[in-house]
Amino acid sequence: MRLAVLTLLRTPRVRRTICPWTALTPHTRVPVGSQLHPVLVPPHGLSAFHTHAPCSANKGKASKGGKADKPSKAMKEFMEDVLSDGEDDEDEPSQATVNEILDAQSSPAAHFLARHQQNAGKHHPDTAKGRNKAKSGHTLTMTYQSMRHILDIDQYWTDLDHVVGQLQKYYLQNFSLRSATAVDELLVDLEGDQFPLKEVASISKKDPKRIVIDCQAFPQAAVTIIKVLQTSGLNLNPQQEGLRIYVPMPKITREHREQLADGAKKKQKDFVEDLRQVYRQYTITLGELELKHKVTNDEHKVIGDVLLQILHHFMGESEKVMHVKVREILGK
Repeated sequence: MRLAVLTLLRTPRVRRTICPWTALTPHTRVPVGSQLHPVLVPPHGLSAFHTHAPCSANKGKASKGGKADKPSKAMKEFMEDVLSDGEDDEDEPSQATVNEILDAQSSPAAHFLARHQQNAGKHHPDTAKGRNKAKSGHTLTMTYQSMRHILDIDQYWTDLDHVVGQLQKYYLQNFSLRSATAVDELLVDLEGDQFPLKEVASISKKDPKRIVIDCQAFPQAAVTIIKVLQTSGLNLNPQQEGLRIYVPMPKITREHREQLADGAKKKQKDFVEDLRQVYRQYTITLGELELKHKVTNDEHKVIGDVLLQILHHFMGESEKVMHVKVREILGK
């Protein structure tokens, strides 16, 4: 049965009749046991197929111009099964290819590049009109997979994302209207490491107008704690008496809110500079690869543009974080 059907499908006249939308090759396989069973009928009825559910035969004759009638739904499903069966057994992707596909599906950088390229294509005047070449000549295009073989785009994304995360953490610890609570999380340098203030000293909040910090556990940290409180951005004015530090709690006035908001804006600019520093490190690495002839000049330009676009993305994200904090501080 399989041989008969395969022989029938390879007949040029039959291919034109039953499958005008595709071309069958000698390598096409017919699935055995499929729900679709071809019925071997005389040449004038070759377009009739049936499944377990009855399906009417295509009784119409060829239209003018010698074109065959539109294939039935059952026939299309059958032919799709025939073609897909052959594809399943051939060109099996390697494990490395599968891993790359899975990595791309889970990579934020890959998704960003896909959106960026799609938007660039929509807004580029030449691309919008269907032209693939710019006025200056051919433009090199690179896929995410080809880029990551040259430079670790995902690690670059992670490094920039970490900077924005640090900005959020800094705002949480240092720019809060609830000063007494925020003091607990201020980071203090001690013996080459950083610890929250609540782990370095004992903090008393019995008096709502001030907090008392006892540094007896780590006396050497008292000077550092004073500096941390003064530079915290919480508008604190600590006073030291021996190993105790008294910190009056400022009233939450309009002026105090504006001072905190200004401090949040300035701190965001500091973190933007950190983002630029990460960008510079990767561009230096990319330049070194070109000097070693491991990338071409065109590849250098394309990947350099991608690095810049990702930098701009995270600069925008840092601005969003800053605006959210400023609105929170000002009560808007």
